[in-house]
Amino acid sequence: CLELKEDTIENLLAAACLLQLPQVVEVCCHFLMKLLHPSNCLGIRAFADAQGCIELMKVAHSYTM
Repeated sequence: CLELKEDTIENLLAAACLLQLPQVVEVCCHFLMKLLHPSNCLGIRAFADAQGCIELMKVAHSYTM
């Protein structure tokens, strides 16, 4: 069981990407999708792009439109 928190989710996602844990990556991405807001959508989009999380990047990009 993973404990997902706003203040640690980016570190968890980065580690999951590095360690190639696709199920953890998916859970983290869906968590971030639920957090999308006008104040953070560009940052989440950039972070998703840097981590190679294509689906999250697309959702965050669509949110900016």
